[in-house]
Amino acid sequence: MPSKSQTQLIRSLSQKKYRLQHRLFVVEGEKSVLEFLASDLRLHAIYTTESHSLPANIEAEKVSQQQMQTMSQLKTPPGLLAVFHIPTPDTDLPTKGVHLVLDQVSDPGNLGTIIRLADWYGIQSIYCSSDTVDAYNPKSVQASMGSLARVQPTYTDLIEMLQTTSLPVFGAFLHGTSIYAQDFPEDMLLIVGSESHGISSKVLQYCSQNITIPRAATSQAESLNVTVATAAIVSHIFAKRLG
Repeated sequence: MPSKSQTQLIRSLSQKKYRLQHRLFVVEGEKSVLEFLASDLRLHAIYTTESHSLPANIEAEKVSQQQMQTMSQLKTPPGLLAVFHIPTPDTDLPTKGVHLVLDQVSDPGNLGTIIRLADWYGIQSIYCSSDTVDAYNPKSVQASMGSLARVQPTYTDLIEMLQTTSLPVFGAFLHGTSIYAQDFPEDMLLIVGSESHGISSKVLQYCSQNITIPRAATSQAESLNVTVATAAIVSHIFAKRLG
């Protein structure tokens, strides 16, 4: 049975300041927990309800349904909860491959979905501005569906990074070269901006090429959701490579 202090610690991890202080985050649900257990991330603690059936190779501390409800960050606790250590970020600048750069993305669900998208296409690195939402936010973790176990974003000063990178930088905008008319190199950075304002003016100046997803002449839509736009662009970048 977890102590009162352990329970309070787990509850506190719903807030960013305590996740940063303790360098811990929560994962809930059997599918996600098993994916994190299979990764290189270090386990801190794992709990399951008395009625929850686990695979034979998984050992977890038993708790009551009420205790799980207290620890859980979800409205309906799935019966399995684990706490992992936040990994040390990779500070090396990318030199090979396709990498995502997120500028001021504020919605945790969007970030989690982008992490899942990166995992699908084999993108190993996501670089985030310091004001992008925390990847270890409970909603981001849930939306990543376990992909956060394999793709961990690095939070950095984007201006400093873009000033020193040797890779070509492509920025997603409402106006620019159509992605269908653009040739994409093997090694590159793709920047996508905030849901409301797009790429910030400070970051914009470092884009070597502005690209866009052309819309139908009859379309009245003002824009695309950042995850939808990212998916469309990344899918096109990898179409020939994976096809």
